[in-house]
Amino acid sequence: MAGTSGADATVVGGSGGDGSAGGSGGAGGDGGKGGAGAGNGGDGGVGGKGGAGGNGGDGADGNSMSVHDGAGGNGGDSGDGGVGGKGGNGGTAAAGTQGHGGNGGNGGLAGVAGDGGDGATGTYDSRLIGGGDGSGGGTYGVDPTGGAGGSGGDSGYNGAGGAGGTGSGISFSGSTSLTVGSGNGGNGGAGADSGWSASSPNGGDGGVGGDGGRLGNGGTGGAGGAGRVGAEGSGGLAAGDNGGAGQVGGTGGSGGAGGKGGSEFGNGGNGGAGGAGGDGGVGGTGAEGAVGNALSNDIGGGNGGDGGTGGAGGVGGAGGKGGTAAAGNAGEQGHGGAGGDGGTGGIAGNGGDGANAVNPGQAGGAGGNGGDPGAGGALGKGGAGSVEGASGVSGGAADHGGNGGNGGNGATANYRRGRRWRGRRWWQRRPGWRRRRRWKRR
Repeated sequence: MAGTSGADATVVGGSGGDGSAGGSGGAGGDGGKGGAGAGNGGDGGVGGKGGAGGNGGDGADGNSMSVHDGAGGNGGDSGDGGVGGKGGNGGTAAAGTQGHGGNGGNGGLAGVAGDGGDGATGTYDSRLIGGGDGSGGGTYGVDPTGGAGGSGGDSGYNGAGGAGGTGSGISFSGSTSLTVGSGNGGNGGAGADSGWSASSPNGGDGGVGGDGGRLGNGGTGGAGGAGRVGAEGSGGLAAGDNGGAGQVGGTGGSGGAGGKGGSEFGNGGNGGAGGAGGDGGVGGTGAEGAVGNALSNDIGGGNGGDGGTGGAGGVGGAGGKGGTAAAGNAGEQGHGGAGGDGGTGGIAGNGGDGANAVNPGQAGGAGGNGGDPGAGGALGKGGAGSVEGASGVSGGAADHGGNGGNGGNGATANYRRGRRWRGRRWWQRRPGWRRRRRWKRR
Protein backbone atom coordinates (compact mmCIF):
# COMPACT_ATOMS: atom_id res chain seq x y z
CA MET A 1 0.00 0.00 0.00
CA ALA A 2 1.25 3.45 -0.89
CA GLY A 3 2.01 5.94 1.82
CA THR A 4 -0.07 9.05 2.21
CA SER A 5 1.26 12.41 1.17
CA GLY A 6 2.06 15.02 3.74
CA ALA A 7 -0.33 17.93 4.03
CA ASP A 8 0.57 21.31 2.62
CA ALA A 9 1.20 23.90 5.27
CA THR A 10 -1.72 26.25 5.81
CA VAL A 11 -0.07 28.81 8.07
CA VAL A 12 2.38 31.45 6.97
CA GLY A 13 5.92 30.17 7.29
CA GLY A 14 4.81 26.67 8.26
CA SER A 15 6.59 23.57 7.00
CA GLY A 16 4.82 21.00 4.89
CA GLY A 17 4.07 17.63 6.38
CA ASP A 18 6.30 14.63 5.71
CA GLY A 19 4.96 11.82 3.58
CA SER A 20 4.38 8.49 5.28
CA ALA A 21 6.24 5.30 4.44
CA GLY A 22 4.76 2.93 1.89
CA GLY A 23 3.94 -0.68 2.61
CA SER A 24 5.48 -3.63 0.74
CA GLY A 25 5.53 -2.62 -2.93
CA GLY A 26 4.05 0.79 -2.15
CA ALA A 27 5.59 4.16 -2.82
CA GLY A 28 6.29 6.59 -0.05
CA GLY A 29 4.06 9.63 0.18
CA ASP A 30 5.21 12.96 -1.18
CA GLY A 31 6.16 15.72 1.19
CA GLY A 32 3.78 18.64 1.53
CA LYS A 33 4.54 22.10 0.16
CA GLY A 34 5.76 24.68 2.62
CA GLY A 35 3.48 27.48 3.71
CA ALA A 36 3.68 30.91 2.12
CA GLY A 37 6.33 33.11 3.62
CA ALA A 38 9.43 30.92 3.77
CA GLY A 39 7.91 27.59 4.70
CA ASN A 40 10.10 24.55 4.05
CA GLY A 41 8.84 21.64 2.02
CA GLY A 42 8.23 18.33 3.76
CA ASP A 43 10.41 15.26 3.24
CA GLY A 44 9.18 12.44 1.06
CA GLY A 45 8.28 9.16 2.69
CA VAL A 46 10.39 6.00 2.49
CA GLY A 47 9.19 3.52 -0.12
CA GLY A 48 8.31 -0.03 0.79
CA LYS A 49 10.07 -3.07 -0.68
CA GLY A 50 10.05 -2.49 -4.43
CA GLY A 51 8.43 0.91 -3.93
CA ALA A 52 9.73 4.32 -4.87
CA GLY A 53 10.58 6.92 -2.30
CA GLY A 54 8.30 9.92 -2.11
CA ASN A 55 9.36 13.20 -3.66
CA GLY A 56 10.31 16.03 -1.37
CA GLY A 57 7.90 18.94 -1.25
CA ASP A 58 8.85 22.25 -2.83
CA GLY A 59 9.87 25.07 -0.58
CA ALA A 60 7.41 27.94 -0.42
CA ASP A 61 7.98 31.27 -2.10
CA GLY A 62 8.59 34.14 0.26
CA ASN A 63 6.06 36.93 0.43
CA SER A 64 6.67 40.63 0.78
CA MET A 65 6.85 40.29 4.55
CA SER A 66 9.41 37.49 4.60
CA VAL A 67 13.13 38.07 4.37
CA HIS A 68 14.04 34.48 3.83
CA ASP A 69 12.87 31.63 1.66
CA GLY A 70 11.69 28.08 1.80
CA ALA A 71 14.06 25.18 1.18
CA GLY A 72 12.95 22.15 -0.76
CA GLY A 73 12.31 18.96 1.17
CA ASN A 74 14.53 15.91 0.81
CA GLY A 75 13.39 13.06 -1.38
CA GLY A 76 12.53 9.82 0.37
CA ASP A 77 14.74 6.72 0.22
CA SER A 78 13.37 3.90 -1.88
CA GLY A 79 12.84 0.35 -0.82
CA ASP A 80 14.79 -2.52 -2.42
CA GLY A 81 14.46 -2.24 -6.19
CA GLY A 82 12.77 1.15 -6.02
CA VAL A 83 13.70 4.61 -7.17
CA GLY A 84 14.70 7.27 -4.69
CA GLY A 85 12.51 10.35 -4.53
CA LYS A 86 13.53 13.60 -6.18
CA GLY A 87 14.50 16.42 -3.89
CA GLY A 88 12.10 19.34 -3.79
CA ASN A 89 12.91 22.60 -5.50
CA GLY A 90 13.86 25.60 -3.41
CA GLY A 91 11.40 28.45 -3.04
CA THR A 92 12.03 31.97 -4.29
CA ALA A 93 12.29 34.71 -1.72
CA ALA A 94 10.75 38.10 -2.19
CA ALA A 95 13.67 40.01 -0.73
CA GLY A 96 16.11 37.53 0.74
CA THR A 97 18.29 34.56 0.05
CA GLN A 98 17.07 32.02 -2.46
CA GLY A 99 15.97 28.55 -1.45
CA HIS A 100 18.23 25.56 -1.85
CA GLY A 101 16.97 22.41 -3.48
CA GLY A 102 16.51 19.29 -1.40
CA ASN A 103 18.76 16.25 -1.59
CA GLY A 104 17.66 13.33 -3.70
CA GLY A 105 16.64 10.13 -1.98
CA ASN A 106 18.94 7.11 -1.75
CA GLY A 107 18.17 4.07 -3.85
CA GLY A 108 17.71 0.76 -2.09
CA LEU A 109 19.31 -2.54 -3.07
CA ALA A 110 19.20 -2.64 -6.89
CA GLY A 111 17.53 0.76 -6.73
CA VAL A 112 18.22 4.02 -8.52
CA ALA A 113 19.09 7.17 -6.62
CA GLY A 114 16.89 10.24 -6.88
CA ASP A 115 18.07 13.51 -8.37
CA GLY A 116 18.67 16.56 -6.26
CA GLY A 117 16.25 19.46 -6.43
CA ASP A 118 17.03 22.66 -8.30
CA GLY A 119 17.94 25.87 -6.54
CA ALA A 120 15.51 28.74 -6.80
CA THR A 121 15.87 31.46 -9.39
CA GLY A 122 16.42 34.98 -8.15
CA THR A 123 13.90 37.70 -8.85
CA TYR A 124 14.15 41.41 -9.49
CA ASP A 125 13.07 42.04 -5.92
CA SER A 126 15.88 39.93 -4.53
CA ARG A 127 18.38 42.73 -5.26
CA LEU A 128 21.95 41.48 -5.02
CA ILE A 129 20.97 37.97 -4.04
CA GLY A 130 21.93 35.16 -6.36
CA GLY A 131 20.17 31.96 -7.21
CA GLY A 132 19.97 29.08 -4.78
CA ASP A 133 22.32 26.12 -4.92
CA GLY A 134 21.18 22.78 -6.26
CA SER A 135 21.55 19.86 -3.90
CA GLY A 136 23.28 16.58 -4.52
CA GLY A 137 21.74 13.38 -5.78
CA GLY A 138 21.41 10.41 -3.50
CA THR A 139 23.60 7.35 -3.38
CA TYR A 140 22.38 4.17 -5.05
CA GLY A 141 22.29 0.47 -4.51
CA VAL A 142 23.46 -2.05 -7.09
CA ASP A 143 22.25 -0.05 -10.07
CA PRO A 144 25.27 1.87 -11.40
CA THR A 145 23.30 5.03 -12.08
CA GLY A 146 23.80 7.63 -9.42
CA GLY A 147 21.62 10.63 -8.81
CA ALA A 148 22.42 13.83 -10.65
CA GLY A 149 23.01 17.04 -8.77
CA GLY A 150 20.39 19.74 -9.13
CA SER A 151 21.06 22.82 -11.22
CA GLY A 152 21.93 26.06 -9.51
CA GLY A 153 19.36 28.81 -9.82
CA ASP A 154 19.89 31.72 -12.16
CA SER A 155 20.54 34.93 -10.32
CA GLY A 156 18.16 37.79 -9.83
CA TYR A 157 18.89 41.46 -10.12
CA ASN A 158 22.66 41.83 -10.56
CA GLY A 159 23.37 38.71 -8.50
CA ALA A 160 25.52 35.66 -9.07
CA GLY A 161 24.22 32.31 -10.21
CA GLY A 162 23.90 29.45 -7.76
CA ALA A 163 26.29 26.51 -7.73
CA GLY A 164 25.27 23.19 -9.22
CA GLY A 165 24.82 20.20 -6.96
CA THR A 166 27.26 17.31 -6.67
CA GLY A 167 26.49 13.99 -8.34
CA SER A 168 26.25 10.87 -6.25
CA GLY A 169 29.21 8.89 -5.00
CA ILE A 170 29.78 5.23 -4.25
CA SER A 171 27.90 2.56 -2.40
CA PHE A 172 28.47 -0.96 -1.11
CA SER A 173 26.13 -3.86 -1.77
CA GLY A 174 26.31 -6.51 0.92
CA SER A 175 29.77 -6.73 2.43
CA THR A 176 32.17 -6.94 -0.51
CA SER A 177 30.63 -5.83 -3.81
CA LEU A 178 31.64 -2.27 -4.67
CA THR A 179 29.57 -0.38 -7.18
CA VAL A 180 30.34 2.91 -8.85
CA GLY A 181 28.14 5.90 -9.44
CA SER A 182 27.76 7.91 -12.62
CA GLY A 183 25.84 10.90 -11.36
CA ASN A 184 26.78 14.06 -13.19
CA GLY A 185 27.27 17.33 -11.40
CA GLY A 186 24.59 19.96 -11.83
CA ASN A 187 25.23 22.97 -14.01
CA GLY A 188 25.92 26.32 -12.43
CA GLY A 189 23.30 29.03 -12.69
CA ALA A 190 23.75 32.01 -14.98
CA GLY A 191 24.80 35.37 -13.61
CA ALA A 192 22.44 38.31 -14.06
CA ASP A 193 22.97 41.14 -16.50
CA SER A 194 23.94 44.50 -15.07
CA GLY A 195 21.39 46.63 -13.29
CA TRP A 196 20.11 49.93 -14.57
CA SER A 197 21.50 52.06 -11.75
CA ALA A 198 24.91 53.72 -11.87
CA SER A 199 25.95 51.80 -8.77
CA SER A 200 25.52 48.41 -10.42
CA PRO A 201 27.12 48.45 -13.88
CA ASN A 202 28.66 45.01 -13.62
CA GLY A 203 27.20 41.68 -14.56
CA GLY A 204 26.86 38.87 -12.05
CA ASP A 205 29.24 35.92 -12.06
CA GLY A 206 28.08 32.53 -13.21
CA GLY A 207 27.76 29.75 -10.67
CA VAL A 208 30.31 26.96 -10.53
CA GLY A 209 29.40 23.59 -11.91
CA GLY A 210 28.87 20.73 -9.51
CA ASP A 211 31.41 17.93 -9.16
CA GLY A 212 30.61 14.64 -10.80
CA GLY A 213 30.11 11.37 -8.99
CA ARG A 214 32.62 8.56 -9.21
CA LEU A 215 32.10 8.03 -12.94
CA GLY A 216 30.20 11.23 -13.58
CA ASN A 217 31.19 14.32 -15.46
CA GLY A 218 31.52 17.70 -13.85
CA GLY A 219 28.78 20.23 -14.48
CA THR A 220 29.25 23.18 -16.80
CA GLY A 221 29.84 26.53 -15.18
CA GLY A 222 27.15 29.16 -15.57
CA ALA A 223 27.57 32.04 -17.98
CA GLY A 224 28.43 35.44 -16.59
CA GLY A 225 25.98 38.30 -16.98
CA ALA A 226 26.60 41.19 -19.33
CA GLY A 227 28.02 44.43 -18.01
CA ARG A 228 26.39 47.70 -19.01
CA VAL A 229 27.92 49.65 -21.85
CA GLY A 230 29.06 53.06 -20.68
CA ALA A 231 26.98 56.07 -21.65
CA GLU A 232 28.30 58.46 -24.26
CA GLY A 233 29.74 61.73 -23.02
CA SER A 234 27.72 64.90 -23.49
CA GLY A 235 28.69 67.44 -26.13
CA GLY A 236 30.16 70.85 -25.33
CA LEU A 237 27.59 73.61 -24.78
CA ALA A 238 29.58 76.49 -26.25
CA ALA A 239 32.13 76.80 -29.01
CA GLY A 240 35.51 75.59 -27.82
CA ASP A 241 34.07 73.64 -24.88
CA ASN A 242 35.26 70.13 -24.39
CA GLY A 243 32.80 67.29 -24.53
CA GLY A 244 32.00 65.37 -21.39
CA ALA A 245 33.83 62.15 -20.63
CA GLY A 246 32.07 58.93 -21.48
CA GLN A 247 30.87 56.71 -18.67
CA VAL A 248 33.02 53.71 -17.90
CA GLY A 249 31.42 50.50 -19.06
CA GLY A 250 30.57 47.79 -16.62
CA THR A 251 32.57 44.60 -16.39
CA GLY A 252 30.95 41.47 -17.65
CA GLY A 253 30.53 38.72 -15.11
CA SER A 254 33.07 35.93 -15.10
CA GLY A 255 31.94 32.54 -16.22
CA GLY A 256 31.69 29.88 -13.54
CA ALA A 257 34.41 27.27 -13.32
CA GLY A 258 33.52 23.81 -14.50
CA GLY A 259 32.93 21.08 -11.95
CA LYS A 260 35.63 18.52 -11.30
CA GLY A 261 35.24 15.14 -12.94
CA GLY A 262 34.43 12.09 -10.87
CA SER A 263 37.21 10.20 -9.17
CA GLU A 264 37.27 7.45 -11.75
CA PHE A 265 37.55 8.59 -15.36
CA GLY A 266 35.07 11.45 -15.06
CA ASN A 267 35.63 14.33 -17.46
CA GLY A 268 36.04 17.83 -16.14
CA GLY A 269 33.15 20.22 -16.76
CA ASN A 270 33.47 23.07 -19.22
CA GLY A 271 33.94 26.57 -17.94
CA GLY A 272 31.05 28.98 -18.39
CA ALA A 273 31.22 31.80 -20.92
CA GLY A 274 32.17 35.22 -19.65
CA GLY A 275 29.62 38.01 -19.95
CA ALA A 276 30.06 40.78 -22.50
CA GLY A 277 30.57 44.29 -21.20
CA GLY A 278 32.64 47.42 -21.23
CA ASP A 279 35.74 45.65 -20.01
CA GLY A 280 34.61 42.21 -21.04
CA GLY A 281 34.09 39.20 -18.84
CA VAL A 282 36.70 36.51 -18.44
CA GLY A 283 35.67 33.08 -19.62
CA GLY A 284 35.45 30.39 -16.98
CA THR A 285 38.35 27.99 -16.55
CA GLY A 286 37.76 24.44 -17.65
CA ALA A 287 38.01 21.90 -14.86
CA GLU A 288 40.83 19.42 -14.62
CA GLY A 289 40.00 15.89 -15.68
CA ALA A 290 39.74 13.23 -13.04
CA VAL A 291 42.62 10.96 -12.07
CA GLY A 292 42.10 7.28 -12.78
CA ASN A 293 41.41 5.07 -9.82
CA ALA A 294 43.53 2.06 -8.89
CA LEU A 295 40.41 -0.13 -8.97
CA SER A 296 39.59 0.79 -12.55
CA ASN A 297 41.32 -1.59 -14.94
CA ASP A 298 42.21 -0.16 -18.36
CA ILE A 299 40.64 3.17 -17.48
CA GLY A 300 42.60 6.33 -18.00
CA GLY A 301 42.19 9.85 -16.79
CA GLY A 302 39.37 12.17 -17.74
CA ASN A 303 39.69 14.92 -20.31
CA GLY A 304 39.98 18.49 -19.16
CA GLY A 305 37.05 20.83 -19.74
CA ASP A 306 37.10 23.52 -22.40
CA GLY A 307 37.56 27.10 -21.35
CA GLY A 308 34.65 29.51 -21.64
CA THR A 309 34.37 32.23 -24.26
CA GLY A 310 35.40 35.69 -23.13
CA GLY A 311 33.12 38.68 -23.48
CA ALA A 312 33.89 41.63 -25.74
CA GLY A 313 37.44 42.62 -24.87
CA GLY A 314 37.63 39.76 -22.40
CA VAL A 315 40.02 36.86 -22.10
CA GLY A 316 38.97 33.36 -23.01
CA GLY A 317 39.15 30.82 -20.23
CA ALA A 318 42.02 28.36 -20.05
CA GLY A 319 41.34 24.76 -20.89
CA GLY A 320 41.53 22.24 -18.09
CA LYS A 321 44.43 19.84 -17.70
CA GLY A 322 43.83 16.23 -18.62
CA GLY A 323 43.63 13.64 -15.87
CA THR A 324 46.27 10.96 -15.30
CA ALA A 325 45.50 7.27 -15.32
CA ALA A 326 46.29 5.30 -12.21
CA ALA A 327 49.69 3.62 -12.04
CA GLY A 328 49.60 0.08 -13.35
CA ASN A 329 46.64 0.66 -15.66
CA ALA A 330 46.77 0.59 -19.42
CA GLY A 331 44.24 3.36 -19.97
CA GLU A 332 44.85 6.47 -22.03
CA GLN A 333 45.87 9.72 -20.45
CA GLY A 334 43.41 12.57 -20.42
CA HIS A 335 43.66 15.23 -23.11
CA GLY A 336 43.80 18.87 -22.22
CA GLY A 337 40.74 21.02 -22.87
CA ALA A 338 40.64 23.63 -25.61
CA GLY A 339 41.18 27.23 -24.67
CA GLY A 340 38.19 29.55 -24.81
CA ASP A 341 37.76 32.01 -27.65
CA GLY A 342 38.50 35.64 -26.94
CA GLY A 343 35.84 38.28 -27.42
CA THR A 344 36.16 41.08 -29.96
CA GLY A 345 39.60 42.51 -29.34
CA GLY A 346 40.10 39.95 -26.60
CA ILE A 347 42.80 37.40 -25.95
CA ALA A 348 42.16 33.76 -26.63
CA GLY A 349 42.59 31.28 -23.82
CA ASN A 350 45.40 28.75 -23.69
CA GLY A 351 44.73 25.10 -24.23
CA GLY A 352 45.14 22.74 -21.31
CA ASP A 353 48.13 20.44 -20.97
CA GLY A 354 47.83 16.77 -21.68
CA ALA A 355 48.40 14.42 -18.78
CA ASN A 356 51.73 12.67 -18.33
CA ALA A 357 51.94 8.96 -18.93
CA VAL A 358 52.67 6.78 -15.93
CA ASN A 359 53.73 3.46 -17.45
CA PRO A 360 56.45 2.47 -19.95
CA GLY A 361 55.00 2.00 -23.40
CA GLN A 362 52.08 4.27 -22.66
CA ALA A 363 51.37 7.40 -24.64
CA GLY A 364 50.56 10.59 -22.84
CA GLY A 365 47.62 12.87 -23.49
CA ALA A 366 47.64 15.53 -26.18
CA GLY A 367 47.55 19.20 -25.33
CA GLY A 368 44.39 21.16 -26.09
CA ASN A 369 44.12 23.68 -28.89
CA GLY A 370 44.51 27.36 -28.25
CA GLY A 371 41.37 29.45 -28.60
CA ASP A 372 40.32 31.68 -31.45
CA PRO A 373 41.21 35.34 -30.86
CA GLY A 374 38.67 38.04 -31.49
CA ALA A 375 39.27 40.68 -34.13
CA GLY A 376 42.51 42.39 -33.17
CA GLY A 377 43.05 40.06 -30.24
CA ALA A 378 46.04 37.96 -29.30
CA LEU A 379 46.44 34.29 -30.10
CA GLY A 380 45.83 31.44 -27.74
CA LYS A 381 48.65 29.03 -27.05
CA GLY A 382 48.13 25.32 -27.45
CA GLY A 383 48.58 23.11 -24.43
CA ALA A 384 51.80 21.16 -23.98
CA GLY A 385 51.81 17.50 -24.88
CA SER A 386 52.63 15.03 -22.18
CA VAL A 387 56.01 13.62 -21.20
CA GLU A 388 57.33 10.29 -19.96
CA GLY A 389 55.32 8.12 -22.33
CA ALA A 390 56.72 5.69 -24.89
CA SER A 391 56.78 8.64 -27.25
CA GLY A 392 55.80 12.20 -26.59
CA VAL A 393 52.45 13.25 -27.97
CA SER A 394 52.52 16.61 -29.66
CA GLY A 395 50.55 19.53 -28.37
CA GLY A 396 47.33 20.59 -30.04
CA ALA A 397 47.58 21.85 -33.57
CA ALA A 398 47.16 25.57 -34.12
CA ASP A 399 43.44 26.29 -34.06
CA HIS A 400 42.15 29.47 -35.69
CA GLY A 401 45.52 31.14 -35.41
CA GLY A 402 46.44 29.83 -32.00
CA ASN A 403 49.99 28.66 -31.48
CA GLY A 404 50.37 24.91 -31.33
CA GLY A 405 51.59 23.37 -28.12
CA ASN A 406 55.02 21.89 -27.63
CA GLY A 407 55.43 18.19 -28.13
CA GLY A 408 56.18 16.01 -25.15
CA ASN A 409 59.55 14.38 -24.62
CA GLY A 410 59.95 10.72 -25.45
CA ALA A 411 60.52 8.45 -22.51
CA THR A 412 63.98 7.20 -21.60
CA ALA A 413 64.10 3.44 -21.97
CA ASN A 414 65.59 3.00 -18.53
CA TYR A 415 63.42 0.00 -17.70
CA ARG A 416 65.75 -2.14 -19.93
CA ARG A 417 68.95 -1.01 -18.27
CA GLY A 418 69.71 -4.39 -16.72
CA ARG A 419 70.11 -6.16 -20.09
CA ARG A 420 72.53 -3.57 -21.45
CA TRP A 421 75.52 -4.65 -19.28
CA ARG A 422 74.92 -8.39 -19.36
CA GLY A 423 78.23 -10.28 -19.97
CA ARG A 424 80.45 -7.23 -19.31
CA ARG A 425 83.22 -7.03 -16.75
CA TRP A 426 83.00 -4.57 -13.90
CA TRP A 427 85.63 -2.22 -15.31
CA GLN A 428 83.85 -2.16 -18.66
CA ARG A 429 80.85 -0.50 -17.02
CA ARG A 430 82.91 2.58 -16.14
CA PRO A 431 82.64 5.58 -18.53
CA GLY A 432 85.70 6.05 -20.82
CA TRP A 433 87.11 2.50 -20.43
CA ARG A 434 87.74 2.09 -24.20
CA ARG A 435 89.84 5.26 -24.37
CA ARG A 436 91.95 4.31 -21.34
CA ARG A 437 92.45 0.78 -22.73
CA ARG A 438 93.90 2.14 -26.00
CA TRP A 439 96.34 4.42 -24.10
CA LYS A 440 97.83 1.52 -22.12
CA ARG A 441 98.60 -0.43 -25.33
CA ARG A 442 100.94 2.29 -26.69
